[in-house]
Amino acid sequence: MTLMNRSPYVSLLFKALTFIPRRRPADAAVFLSTHSFSAASGAPQSNLMADYLVSSCGFDPDEAAKASKLLGRIESRDRPDSVLGLFRSYGFDNTQVKKVISANPRWLLLDVEKTLAPKFRALQDLGFSCSDITHLVSSNSAVFNQQHQNVLSKIQFWQGILGSKDLLMKLCKRDRWFLGYSIEKRIQPNIQILRDFGITDQKLSKILRDRPLVIILNAETLKALISRVEGLGVARTSGMFVQTLIVLQCVSEKNFKAHLEFFKGFGWSEDDFLAAFRKAPGIVKFSLKSLQRKMEFLVNETGCTPSYLASRPDILRLSLEKRLIPRYRILTCLKSRGVHFVNLQMSAYMLYPEKTFLEKFVIRHKEFPELIELVSDAATSGPFPPAAAPPPALGFGEEKEHTKKEKQTTMTLMNRSPYVSLLFKALTFIPRRRPADAAVFLSTHSYSAASGAPQSNLMADYLVSSCGFDPDEAAKASKLLGRIESRHQPDSVLGLFRSYGFDNTQVKKVISANPRWLLLDVEKTLAPKFRSLQDLGFSCSDITQLVSSNSTAINQQRQNVLSKIQFWQGILGSKDLLLKLCKRNRWFLGYSIEKKIQPNIEILRDCGITDQKLSKILRDRPLVITLNAETLKALISRVEGLGVARTSGMFLYTLSVLHCVSEKNFKAHLEFFKGFGWSEDDFLAAFRKTPVIVAFSLKSLQRKMEFLVNEAGCAPSYLAQRPGILRMSLEKRLIPRYRILTCLKSRGVHFVNLQMSAYMSYPEKKFLEKFVIRYKEFPELIELYN
Repeated sequence: MTLMNRSPYVSLLFKALTFIPRRRPADAAVFLSTHSFSAASGAPQSNLMADYLVSSCGFDPDEAAKASKLLGRIESRDRPDSVLGLFRSYGFDNTQVKKVISANPRWLLLDVEKTLAPKFRALQDLGFSCSDITHLVSSNSAVFNQQHQNVLSKIQFWQGILGSKDLLMKLCKRDRWFLGYSIEKRIQPNIQILRDFGITDQKLSKILRDRPLVIILNAETLKALISRVEGLGVARTSGMFVQTLIVLQCVSEKNFKAHLEFFKGFGWSEDDFLAAFRKAPGIVKFSLKSLQRKMEFLVNETGCTPSYLASRPDILRLSLEKRLIPRYRILTCLKSRGVHFVNLQMSAYMLYPEKTFLEKFVIRHKEFPELIELVSDAATSGPFPPAAAPPPALGFGEEKEHTKKEKQTTMTLMNRSPYVSLLFKALTFIPRRRPADAAVFLSTHSYSAASGAPQSNLMADYLVSSCGFDPDEAAKASKLLGRIESRHQPDSVLGLFRSYGFDNTQVKKVISANPRWLLLDVEKTLAPKFRSLQDLGFSCSDITQLVSSNSTAINQQRQNVLSKIQFWQGILGSKDLLLKLCKRNRWFLGYSIEKKIQPNIEILRDCGITDQKLSKILRDRPLVITLNAETLKALISRVEGLGVARTSGMFLYTLSVLHCVSEKNFKAHLEFFKGFGWSEDDFLAAFRKTPVIVAFSLKSLQRKMEFLVNEAGCAPSYLAQRPGILRMSLEKRLIPRYRILTCLKSRGVHFVNLQMSAYMSYPEKKFLEKFVIRYKEFPELIELYN
């Protein structure tokens, strides 16, 4: 076997010991000797450093305590102060300083004039402004982790290809490894291949914007991908060629065929499918489950025929929850009120931009304020209730494709998570069940261009000066705000947020997501909700976290969300854990307690799972608790069927893992390991020890097994007995540690009975102490790790 190509990586050690000048082992040795990691010498200093991180870098005490352990001894504040001074002289704000130092705490020990300052000045020489440098450094550590001249030459190369420094910065922000790939060995050969196929630099820029990973493929893989696109009938000269290339880069042939078979199940022919794919390549990127739900809704509820959708596949690219359901219900409601639309096609109104749709179907019909109520209910309560009578077809009856002879497939809609429609975001906080107030809101806050345009500029200026928006963001957000007579309401809203401790970054985040909150009457909407949260024991700091990360807390009816919070606090036993879960899943407070959560909890309790263990499930895999009851029961039976008893300490962990691993995928992993000589019993025993091995992709496991068997010399049977090794990162753990041990052995260092399973499992600090810091006479270890 041969090792697959791997992306560049940064080891944990490199993060701790970065900026040792490369090719200078003497300096490395001095660094290690003067900045000891030993607890004896570092402990008193650690407290001083923690205090410094709190007072000067904005860390909270826990973060500071953790980071200070990496800093060893420090004699004075001179170097840390110099580092922070340099950052602030380039315009880093407090948030950016904290982000950079959190990721690289040892930068505080650097000699500024020998390390950081020359790199900053070199970036300026390339035309980067201070603002550009702050963005680049905050988002992409590769700028500093490579040799000085190397990264500068890469930046110059990419600026030439992309033609835009701003685009380069966006790509670096999206992919922190972007500047790590070899130009000569990987990028230039691929660019030449694409040019040979007639792809211009302008189209290359599109590829890099939309799917940068295409440009870093193996040359043969890239050629095969291009041939595959052409084989599906998309010519190189087609305007869809680049988009199709981008889509197919992340869609396997097996997955493509699965999509073909799926649509055949709805009556499409292979030619129908290929024609639809050539119009809208993105349809094959959606999961079959997502497409199933869309097709069920469109065929069963809206009355679309499959052939209609085959000829207009763009409809399938739209979000079911945010676009298809809300807009269809709005049109259905209007038709039920006697509003008629001549020859209005679904493919038209579903594809309207948000502003156009609002103007045509909501704002124009102020006499029906219940439209807002309808969307508000959808946003907070999940799918709309079924209509009392079958909904009228919205213009499909006139279509030639919509014939009476065509079969309608009988299906039932799957459960869907709650969703927030675009309209709800624009017109949120209309008091529910009060249509009169809604009508007043629409009439007094018009979206019309004639009345709103002059005000929009005023509002944009306000967003820049008071909320920290940049001009482009402000211009975009101000279009949603309509007319505004005075600053009183916006000032009141911002005043409330700041009185609860929202900092500038949090205020900007909240208002960016919900600009119309600036038009609310604080005492009737926001303030009562904030006070109710305080009554439940939430501090001002808790409220800022909850509102910043989870708008459900405000977008639901007050009593509804309060009762949910009380329920979850009782189950979790911790307000802090509830806050973490809300931060991880913004829909967490949207699921029905009575219909979904309580029945599932009862099922788990019947299995002997305590509330303490329930909290563990919610921490590790919160979606388990939101499954359908029958699905959850089947999952429990599946775990037991694999030999993991309910009383086993691995039961919950296995439940969490199998929740996201299908039986088909599980069998594929079994066959994969059989290919390395494992028996089925070997595989099941390994799985029971380390369930998560089936959650890794086969490609990832293939690369690990190739390295461990071919290069490290492990026997497959050794790995079957110690499957925990396969959980570890190839780039961040397996390769670096194996290389370090190999280097030490080649220098004559001997280890008695040292097993790979031992040294690979050591915590980072222990590994550093035993195999790097102890051997200061071999500073090239750091170079090797880099």
